[in-house]
Formats: sequence, structure tokens, C-alpha cells
Amino acid sequence: IVIMNNNGVYRGDEKNLDLTKRLVAAPELLRFVKNYLDERRLVGTVLEVIKPGYVEISLKVTLVRRTVGQSDRVKREIEDRLRRYLHPLVGGRDGKGWTFGRAVYKTDLAHLVEDVPGVEVIDAITIFDEDKRVAVENVRLEPSELIYLVNVAVVERVREEIV
Repeated sequence: IVIMNNNGVYRGDEKNLDLTKRLVAAPELLRFVKNYLDERRLVGTVLEVIKPGYVEISLKVTLVRRTVGQSDRVKREIEDRLRRYLHPLVGGRDGKGWTFGRAVYKTDLAHLVEDVPGVEVIDAITIFDEDKRVAVENVRLEPSELIYLVNVAVVERVREEIV
């Protein structure tokens, strides 16, 4: 069983959620859950209660904007959408949380960014694996792992700059 902390935020109260924090359960909570379940498990059942592993990534999004101006708003909205999409509690396509072990693909991220008002087209998305210190095409996770988004860099070009 993988246990993570919700940082005191409950369904319907996601506006107060800090999307930059890693959700990690306290060791006391892990011990409590293990002891509680251990007393109730079937004989011969192996019980392991752990915190999730996190794969740290950073993203660089290079895009073409439709108009001049509102650069800060576009960058903030892109970062917010990416952090929200990859978040363990409110992420994923359905907004019910990023699934343990689900891989991250550039195509999913590109569709998300293209929907931001003011973005005409995505020129490139770079996924940087912070642990391995290399750029990767996608990120595959183990069944007990989640994504932790360290940094989002948005580089924008106005249409005239493209040759």
C-alpha cells in the first residue's frame, strides 16, 4: 500500500492546494496504517506500507504566441496547467489525480499547452529527468512512483521570429 499526505486539502477544496509541494506521508502515519492493517490482515498476507517514490522532472516549453502582449499571463497559465495535470491529487485527464505508475508523454503535455488562450502552436517540449540529468522523450514510472515537477520554463516566440 502506498500512502501519501494530502496536505490538509480535501475534494472540493483544491483551490487552496499548493501545486509545488511534494506529497509525502509522515513516518508516524505509515507506522499507524501498517499496525492497523497488520492486525486485520489474513494469515500469510504480506503487507508493505510505503510512501510514494517521486521521479523529478523539469519541462521546457517553446511555443509560438498568437499575439503580442500578455506574456506573463500565458506563462503563468501554462505552468499552472502543467503542474495541475501532473499532480497526484488533482491531475490526470479526469482531474482525480495522477495515476501511480502512469508514464508522461510529450503529446499529452502538448495538447494541454495548446489549449491555453494565446498559444498558437507548440514548437518543442523538452522533458528533463532531474535524477539522470538528461533530456528524455518520455518518463516511465514504476507502479509505486509519481511525477514531481521541479521547474517549468516557457520560451515564447511571436510568429514573425520564425523563419
